[in-house]
Amino acid sequence: IILIISVSILFFISGCVQQSSTIMVERKGFDGLQMQFLQNMPPETVNEGYDFKIGVKLENKGFSNIENGIMKLSGYNKNLIDITENTKYFTLEGKSRFNPTGGIDMLTFDAKAKKPSLFKGNTTFILTSCYNYKTTVSTDVCIDSDIYGTQKVKPCRVKPIVLSSGQGAPVTVTKVDEVVVPSGDKIRVEFDIYVSNKGKGSVVSTSLCTGQGSLTHNVGISAQIPGAVLTCDKKYIPIYSNEETPVKCWADISTTRTYKTTLLINLDYGYSTSITKKITVTRSSILTNTELDDMFREKGLTNMVGLGSCILSASQLGVPVEVITGVAIHESGGATNTLATKANNLFSIKCSNDWGGDCYTHDGSLYRRYEMKCDSIYDFVNLILKNSHYTEARRYISDPCKMVEEIGKAGYAEDPDWAEGVKNQINNYFGKC
Repeated sequence: IILIISVSILFFISGCVQQSSTIMVERKGFDGLQMQFLQNMPPETVNEGYDFKIGVKLENKGFSNIENGIMKLSGYNKNLIDITENTKYFTLEGKSRFNPTGGIDMLTFDAKAKKPSLFKGNTTFILTSCYNYKTTVSTDVCIDSDIYGTQKVKPCRVKPIVLSSGQGAPVTVTKVDEVVVPSGDKIRVEFDIYVSNKGKGSVVSTSLCTGQGSLTHNVGISAQIPGAVLTCDKKYIPIYSNEETPVKCWADISTTRTYKTTLLINLDYGYSTSITKKITVTRSSILTNTELDDMFREKGLTNMVGLGSCILSASQLGVPVEVITGVAIHESGGATNTLATKANNLFSIKCSNDWGGDCYTHDGSLYRRYEMKCDSIYDFVNLILKNSHYTEARRYISDPCKMVEEIGKAGYAEDPDWAEGVKNQINNYFGKC
């Protein structure tokens, strides 16, 4: 007897545990697949030659299963990044009472950073998912055979149905309008079904997500009520973001009753979403004068082509290449202004008591005149390194942007926005600041 009681209690407990492990989950919301980059995958900055991974977390927040979804990596600069494989596949279970949170997975892509053309280069990774999805809608409707309204008391009445909470999928039925009209010796029940994309992605063809179709935005639709499959005026409807698109579906029914029943609507479609992340690739190898001159040429700074060797040589004395180049471009317009062309003065340095060279008069002031532009570059470096005004700036030899700020604070120019202007040039040409 004790054994029988113990076994009964065990079965009772097991039943309780089994029952508590399932949760009723209401079909609502507009989510499908959610994606986010894994932390530090990729890092915000990578050095040339560095192997790294691009990782993404996938969560199916809707109620449709995803089978053989495609994840593609694109957008990156192939001159900066090598990718071993740019396409992955995934399968994720949708929400259910047995899995109320939906399936979760992680994908990774192997990558390697190449050498950027200058100090560093920026590139952007775009992760795009493409997967087939379904939306299932079940709602009560009234089949009213009393077309002419002779019955005063009815178990239900035809009325518009508004479905504002979604059905646990990005593409949703937002409302259903019903009309009942005569059709021979039967009644025709017509439903105007309104469909909209409420998700954060785009509708695509189901064949596109299998790699066999072209880009369309069609959603397949079918509908039925118990005992009748509805005929729809369109099998596929084009759906764009937040636009309600109607489709008419109907069935001829032989009945004299008025009753409540269930309208079941199925939507089939492909869906695509994307996320992006920008990274910086830095270089550890030494910048060459050829690379610097190529940069001037590519950026249209033709008057500065040939100064690469001089800038790099002068920078070895203790002022970064970025500072020399940024100030020169900012002050001389890329060696195109009057001081640059008439006096070879790239830095707007004025004559002073300790200056033993020639001067050039411009806008009522005397500026130093140089035999060559290269002389101007060395004179600027000498000024920053030896003038006591720039003692604080010299502390930031490893931080070009901070050095520029301190040079500005020391009174290099009267313009209060001078440092910001120079930093903008450094950012434009070197990707810093």
